[in-house]
Amino acid sequence: MNNIKLNFDFYYLRIKGDMQKQQMIMRTKLPVIDYSKQFNSINGNDAELLAAARILTACGAEISWGSRNEDGNKIDLFLSQPHPWQPSERLVTLVQVKSGVSYGKVLKEGFELKSEAKRLAQRTSHAICIIWIDQATSEAFWAYVHPKTLKGSTTYGKHHQVTPALRYDLARVTSNYYTPLYGGEGIILSIKGSTLQEKRLLAKNAYAALPSEGILSASVGIINFTRIGWKHMFRRDRSKLRKESSLTVIPYLKRLLQHRPSEMFATESNYFTDGDYVIRQIHYALSYDRAKVWNHVSIKSENKKVIIRVIEEIRYPKNWFLEGQLSQRIFRKVTFLSCHYKTKG
Repeated sequence: MNNIKLNFDFYYLRIKGDMQKQQMIMRTKLPVIDYSKQFNSINGNDAELLAAARILTACGAEISWGSRNEDGNKIDLFLSQPHPWQPSERLVTLVQVKSGVSYGKVLKEGFELKSEAKRLAQRTSHAICIIWIDQATSEAFWAYVHPKTLKGSTTYGKHHQVTPALRYDLARVTSNYYTPLYGGEGIILSIKGSTLQEKRLLAKNAYAALPSEGILSASVGIINFTRIGWKHMFRRDRSKLRKESSLTVIPYLKRLLQHRPSEMFATESNYFTDGDYVIRQIHYALSYDRAKVWNHVSIKSENKKVIIRVIEEIRYPKNWFLEGQLSQRIFRKVTFLSCHYKTKG
């Protein structure tokens, strides 16, 4: 590299072994990393190579590099991976790579993507995944920027670090087009039974009848229904109103989950370790604001917001980027936690 001056001198090192011999060793004064503008091209290229290597491994994907014209339109990489819950389909993501303090900052729990990075990446015709590389630590983080993403800097949680969980995260954030069904449109929730005991029995039978293989949600994949959900909804310290609300929603879970939610957001995230595995656990709330609930007193339907909560658990090796059998060592399960409805607003 012409811009880096290296000083050399030579010395002799005596190596002891079965036979003594002299070896000439070249002592090199190692270069100091330079983050100044004159190295932007070199550092940017290295960041792009590192980002490609990380997401290639994390997603079990194929990578192609943007052409000269595509690079001019801020598309650095094309990521193509098997869709995690649509096995006959590929998930294709456009990627732009950024690095350095001008575009991001590492936080204690996650990172901050600065407004300049979003401004340069955002387009009106398509979404793009920004991979930001912290030059000081070589950590990689991701953010999905679509045409309607708000401008300005944004803070993202720890789950936005690039790991094997990214293959599922990308499927989740791109799920808006998987089905035309949306927000519970056309679903009117009504539960028969004149007493709470009758409603509870009907809901319990409906819950037990849910398929053992789970229900496919366009947004999060297969959702499993276990005793955890039932116990959580009908624990002693939960309000009577919430319990009755859950009883009404349960028979309609399968129909609701066939819809894209009006809104989906993480309410809690936790990380644990188990031997050489990392466990990422995230609680998601899926909101359906176009569903209605039948009022048996006024004999009319009322606009309500239905909330379905699930827990996603992903396990992967700590040193996943060095793992030769990574695909066999990734485990993911989504478990139903609760459901209820509330007045909109």
